[in-house]
Amino acid sequence: MLRATVIALLVAALACAAPVLAKTIAGGFGPDTLNGTDFADVIDGASGADTLDGRGGDDMLRGGTGNDRVSGGAGADTIDGDDGDDVLDGGSGNDIIIEAGFGDDRILGGAGDDQIDGNRGPDTIFGGFGDDVIRGGPAGDTIDCGPGRDTVFVNTTGDRTKDCEIVKKDPDIRRRSCRQGGTSLGELVLGTAGNDTCRGGGGADDVEGAAGDDKLYGDAGNDRLFGRFGNDRMIGGSGDDVLQGGRGRDGMYGGLGNDEITGGFDVDSMNGGPGNDTIIARGGGGDVVDCGSGFDTVIRDSRDRVRACEVVRRS
Repeated sequence: MLRATVIALLVAALACAAPVLAKTIAGGFGPDTLNGTDFADVIDGASGADTLDGRGGDDMLRGGTGNDRVSGGAGADTIDGDDGDDVLDGGSGNDIIIEAGFGDDRILGGAGDDQIDGNRGPDTIFGGFGDDVIRGGPAGDTIDCGPGRDTVFVNTTGDRTKDCEIVKKDPDIRRRSCRQGGTSLGELVLGTAGNDTCRGGGGADDVEGAAGDDKLYGDAGNDRLFGRFGNDRMIGGSGDDVLQGGRGRDGMYGGLGNDEITGGFDVDSMNGGPGNDTIIARGGGGDVVDCGSGFDTVIRDSRDRVRACEVVRRS
């Protein structure tokens, strides 16, 4: 009897100690509270005023439309606030925080060397500890870089900065529409609600779609391309480019250079092209990845198909 009791207790203890794997979690139309695990989770709040907490692991979190509160927790997280007046907290780790839509947002990088992109709304940004790179966006932001050797790019005379070691007020960061296109200088090229064709120029450009099925070209220079919504096509061109999908079935080609390509939450097609590329496919959508020539690294989940990748990591 005692032996049977001990065995039963051991079985129960082992069941309680069973590992919790990473999750892919999607919210609904209302306000959701979505919590991750200590692994690399993918969490999408969708619409509504949501509360998202990635907890541990290198998570991908998207607030969606609505006034959201998103916390990455520990780990190197990627956070996209989307539309709404959001509160975004990277937590510890080297995080990427992007406020994709409109809204008056509060963004905290936390501890770590973070990359923060405030984008279109008037934002309040705190870099926190670490050597951060902060882009305020075109709307006039308040930026406190915090401790560390930080770099901030200001796009308007309305931006206010504090404790930032390197401040680039460029004439080289200019805002243009897709119809105007880019020049030999660095540009912020913005799409519309329609189906746009947007091109950078010879400098380091930010080329950003919006709603619609857009075609985005970086051309020469170290460019950043953001698809946002719709079924977009992105080509980085020459240079070390950053391509990020978003919502919709996107096709991304890095081109020549050491590129970083990140899929979204749907089924995307990603090709690194020549160069030593890093491709992040773990959005839960069953992506198709061709790393191309060079020494490439892909981070994938179980639903993705990959080829010609020298280093393959499972999220």
